[in-house]
Amino acid sequence: MKQEEWIKQLHDKLADHEVAAPEGLWADIEAALPKSAAPQKARFMTLRRWAVAASMLALLATGMYWWWPQEEISQQVLPQTAKTETPQPATRTEAVEEETVRTEITKQKTAKTTINTEMAQTVEERIAPTVAEDEPLVTEETPTTPPTTESTHQTVVRQLDEQIARLSPVRRRRTASISLYAMNGFGTQTGSNGVIMSPQLADKFRNATRAKEVIYLAGYEERQKHYQPISFGLTASYPLTDRLSLSSGIVLTRLQSDFYYIMPSQELRKEQRLYYLGVPLNLSYRLWAYKGLKVYASAGGQADWNVWTKLQTNGVTLEMDKDRMQWSVGGALGVQYDVIPQLGFYAEPGLKYYFDNGSNVQNFFKDKPLNFNLQLGLRLNLND
Repeated sequence: MKQEEWIKQLHDKLADHEVAAPEGLWADIEAALPKSAAPQKARFMTLRRWAVAASMLALLATGMYWWWPQEEISQQVLPQTAKTETPQPATRTEAVEEETVRTEITKQKTAKTTINTEMAQTVEERIAPTVAEDEPLVTEETPTTPPTTESTHQTVVRQLDEQIARLSPVRRRRTASISLYAMNGFGTQTGSNGVIMSPQLADKFRNATRAKEVIYLAGYEERQKHYQPISFGLTASYPLTDRLSLSSGIVLTRLQSDFYYIMPSQELRKEQRLYYLGVPLNLSYRLWAYKGLKVYASAGGQADWNVWTKLQTNGVTLEMDKDRMQWSVGGALGVQYDVIPQLGFYAEPGLKYYFDNGSNVQNFFKDKPLNFNLQLGLRLNLND
């Protein structure tokens, strides 16, 4: 029999074999064990339970710290921190934010201190003599309640602003305006002259009398009467500076003249009407102002175009050539009084000179190129 077969048979026989334990075996084993073994096992279990409970509490506290709203935490922690002398350690982000806030507060305090000093010096130098005795100037020496350093600076700056706004001269606003006016010249121009003999008759008379002077017809006379020019204008003024302004607009001017031709047997009368449309351009400078009263001077030029003519002889309308463009320059001294800030009346007496335009049309401008005029009107003030 082989060895392997023998081992197999032995194994099969001993597979279900059991040996009964001797009596008193477990009692001997328990008696042999040390008496402190059971308590040590119980104590170990107790300590492990306490460790698990402590870990749970730590996790719960950490979660509440991270998940609780930051504003409530800061409100609860700040009063305790203020009482504690030793500062609590902060994270890197909190340290950076705190340093930024401190830097910003320092800059603001420095800037406010500088502004406070400069404004106090300015007020003392410029407006201290004009301050009334019952209105003392607020400076750094004025006793104020010291709630905090920042609020003190804010109070001083605000009070200095009020003092400067109350005591500094009021800045005049630049004012644009629209003017509606009427202008009239002074003096009616009249004149007369004889009628010159025609060249053919004059040559015959000179040959007979050998006279070289101008020969007038006897009993013939020519008279003219130029009435005062009347103008109506609408102009707008634009301020260039606080005192200087530029104005322009449209002006309608009417000229009226009567011509009389006297002969031995009859008399002829011609009525002439000329209407001009002009564009002025003037500069005005304010010389003086007090409340609603203003005094100013103005100067400039104007171009006029003859837009319509009318000529009648003893009631019969005749054709007439239009006058050429007329240039003029002038100056005036004006006085304005504002009834309300938006509306005022003004008067401008002045002089005007009309240049000869080289035409044959007889009118007031040619008979009296330099004349005195008066302009009266209303002015609507528009503040910018």
